Amino acid sequence: MSEQPERPIQFGPYLLEKRLAKGGMAEIFRGVSSGPHGFRKTVVVKRILPERASDPKFIEMFIREARIMVRLNHPNIVQVLDFGEVDGRYYLAMEYIRGTDGGRLLQSCAKMRLQFPIPVALHIVTAVLDALDYANTLQGEDDKPLGIVHRDVSPSNVFISRLGEVKLADFGLATLASGEDPAEAGIIRGKYGYLAPEVVLRQPSDHRADVFAAGILLAEILMVRRLFQGKNYLDVLLQIRDAKLDRLHKYGKKIPEELRQILYRALARDPNQRYQTAGAFRDALQHFLFEHRQLLPAATLRRFVQKLFKQTGHDVQYTPTGSGFEPLPVPAPTARLSDVDSAAPTNKVDVGDTRTNHRTHGGADFDASVAAQQNVVAAERNMDSLPPPETAGRLDNTSLISVMFHLAVKSRTGLLVLKNGKTTKEVYLVQGDPEFVVSNDTSELFGQYLLSQGVLDPQELNEALRVMPEHDGRLGETLVSLGLLRPMQMLRLLTHQVRSKLLTAFAWSTGTFSFHPEATCDKPSIPLGLDAFEVIWAAIQELPNGILEERITSMLDERPTAVFPPPVPPDRLRLGSYPREIYERLDGATSLDVLLQDARTREEWRKLAGMVYMLVQCGLATIDSLPNRANT
Repeated sequence: MSEQPERPIQFGPYLLEKRLAKGGMAEIFRGVSSGPHGFRKTVVVKRILPERASDPKFIEMFIREARIMVRLNHPNIVQVLDFGEVDGRYYLAMEYIRGTDGGRLLQSCAKMRLQFPIPVALHIVTAVLDALDYANTLQGEDDKPLGIVHRDVSPSNVFISRLGEVKLADFGLATLASGEDPAEAGIIRGKYGYLAPEVVLRQPSDHRADVFAAGILLAEILMVRRLFQGKNYLDVLLQIRDAKLDRLHKYGKKIPEELRQILYRALARDPNQRYQTAGAFRDALQHFLFEHRQLLPAATLRRFVQKLFKQTGHDVQYTPTGSGFEPLPVPAPTARLSDVDSAAPTNKVDVGDTRTNHRTHGGADFDASVAAQQNVVAAERNMDSLPPPETAGRLDNTSLISVMFHLAVKSRTGLLVLKNGKTTKEVYLVQGDPEFVVSNDTSELFGQYLLSQGVLDPQELNEALRVMPEHDGRLGETLVSLGLLRPMQMLRLLTHQVRSKLLTAFAWSTGTFSFHPEATCDKPSIPLGLDAFEVIWAAIQELPNGILEERITSMLDERPTAVFPPPVPPDRLRLGSYPREIYERLDGATSLDVLLQDARTREEWRKLAGMVYMLVQCGLATIDSLPNRANT
């Protein structure tokens, strides 16, 4: 935000000279602390807003930030000098960095078409990684790791002084291992252009989310462009969710191949495939600099930033789109999304309760139940136009697990049609992974799902369905545009609902399947980025009570035997080391009943039984009573 000159005011021991920024929770000032004999020290004062001063939730968040930051004492972290309360308003006093933040520095370089020298770019990011490694591994008084995760690593939170110092700031969204996980609490915080895929998907996240954000930071410094950029906020979220690095491929051609490989690893979609610590990422960058004899003298960064400051000053404003490092897209004015990130460092994404008052758009009332029936009929008409299937069968002879596994391994694209009685489900696959699911069960429509979850009321859904044609028939985007859902919430709910439609089919013991290659979805949809192997494993774990037990009972006396060589390595399942651990225990001499006796709890029993069942159904193991299903 631009600096706003104000008349100096006295606030406790500090004279607040100029307000630098204002966010949703606090405002930031440049202040002065005075003492005897002409002592003066310039500081930054962050104080809670008057309207938040009586809100226990915001006070607790502010105090939590103070508790975390007071523990941090590192040359690459902005130092907290004081914490207190004046007239009911809490504040933090921090060291003042005479310089600029990374966002404005990137804007300056983009405007002047100036590239960062690679040693300069890597020096900045290794300093940030050093700060993250320190924070992530910091121990408490009991010598146990505190588990601090920053959760808001972005250019605007990286400060570069005129002397070339690099400091990471704003641990306001940081969490402790012993504290509340924002994802578990239903809250996703952070600038939406710098989230990790697991955060977008609302999966458990840890310090590796900071590694991903640092990877974005490095890519943007090297390209002087946004890594994730789209025409709207939803495009950005989808790119992050899928770790889509098209812009890095396009604009990062001058980045040395070895350095690109380091970036690809830091930006891996799967946290297990990334550098597992910020320190490991830092070490890889330092090794690159050493091998290429590009170690940076301390004065080089200082000269680089001072040259920029002489030409632009430290208060460079954000420039219009087209300068290279474009601002992130902002939502439509009608959307109630004041906390979506733009240029301001304090804007956050929050997917908490988003209920809003009903809005009137004119026109006749629209009946949601009628729209649902129309959608079902359209889906059934589409079935009649499909060409003959490439493969088909009965689900009582070939399990859906085996069918999905076979299509995933061969990276098939097309339509998998599942029928059970009057219920029909269309599963659209792209390279083997489920992209979208259509059901003719009206209870499984997205609108009905939102009603059942209490997210919308019938009047709000009717309103959205009526204006949905104005948004290309996409209900989710319509709800976001009307301000009834926020982007992160819509994406999370839609992913969960579509995934649930598919998971319920795995419980079917009767019915038919058919696969129609190269058929594509002609209905308005958002690609959901589901992983076939994760869906199969989740379906087994979430089988209704009694179904897994029933299927396992017939196998208890059997001696599962691992298929060697396996049709695919167990690691291909992308489920960590667990599939291989169980695969290697299936020696053909031990009955399943004996294997399951190792389980100490009901949860362990279901996990072990489920994995053996999955390996057998996928053809990685055999038992006498079932054929090898690898070639289903």
